[in-house]
Amino acid sequence: MSDQIGYYRQVQPFQRDTSDLNLFLNTRNALYRHLGIVPAFLFRQSIVEFGPGFGENAILPLLHKPRRYVLVDSNENCLEKTRDRLTPHRHPDTQLDYRLCTIDEFHSDETFDLVICESVIPREIQPEKMLLSVARHVSMGGVLIITCQDQVSTFAELLRRLITLLVVPLNAPLEDKLARLVPLFEPHLKTIQGMNRSPSNWILDNLLRPWEDVSFSIVDAIHALRDRFDVHGTSPRFITDSRWHRIIQSDDPGFNDIAEKDYYSQVHNLINHREWTPAVPVEKNKQLLEMCLKIFELVRTVENQQDRNLVPVILDHLQTVIELAADFSVATGQALRDYHRVLDRFHRSGVLEPFSEFAPLFGRGQQFASFVRRC
Repeated sequence: MSDQIGYYRQVQPFQRDTSDLNLFLNTRNALYRHLGIVPAFLFRQSIVEFGPGFGENAILPLLHKPRRYVLVDSNENCLEKTRDRLTPHRHPDTQLDYRLCTIDEFHSDETFDLVICESVIPREIQPEKMLLSVARHVSMGGVLIITCQDQVSTFAELLRRLITLLVVPLNAPLEDKLARLVPLFEPHLKTIQGMNRSPSNWILDNLLRPWEDVSFSIVDAIHALRDRFDVHGTSPRFITDSRWHRIIQSDDPGFNDIAEKDYYSQVHNLINHREWTPAVPVEKNKQLLEMCLKIFELVRTVENQQDRNLVPVILDHLQTVIELAADFSVATGQALRDYHRVLDRFHRSGVLEPFSEFAPLFGRGQQFASFVRRC
């Protein structure tokens, strides 16, 4: 059993706020449009969803009357709550099936028109292996939806995790950690439009969970799937394919190569969810990825070895990230500079000052990508 599975059996996955169901469904519909999935595609289709949490995300597909919907989770409590949540939304013509097992344990004699796996793969110890295990259930011509993340999109969360490591003892009870961290980060979370979970759930899910691989980006997913799948859509959208369709004559249509190129020219935009700026040279963004990865590895060492002497090294690397960010976004550069100031002061004096400009800086976290299995 992975650390992630063990953690989420102890700490239940967060529940999204669906009290305004129309608002929630509008956001999910927008996501599906970004991914190239129109409502009519869902009608009478077969769907399997791995790791459905409490079932909120399954409501939209169910409303479009799929033929069959299978929900797979290794957490019995989550599966029971998913059943309770989805029963009122089930159409009589839709067959609902709940399977209590891990992804690797799931076996089916059929493949599916749509396979969904959100917020699972990037958190696995071997994300590529998990992705391939999920992808084998997609029918020819069917669609796979996954989430990805990288060291740029989660960089702001990493910086908050470092503060977490410095202000609360690693072996303290979760209740004590939350009592210290909720007042600290709740003002940050209030700056996010559309936030649909509580501060404590966000902290448990982003700052206190066990480490996963630092990055499983859209490019990593493309490389893992490229022999059988083509990128279909992403959210946020960043792929621009200006080719005339008549020149695409190969069995490999080149969608994956274009997506990879556009990712590297746009990845800087994943560091700040409030902005989208023009493309930058690929070399600059690869340097940004490299520096963010170095800081990730240092923070991981701080946690594993309880070594606060690495903070000055982190500050030095962060200064390089600040300089890179300032070239494409004044606001992002200022926010990171504010964090640098607060962390430096805290390391020197033990005084944790309020974050004035860093507080609203959140990356684009997990990105969604859809893939079509080649026929």
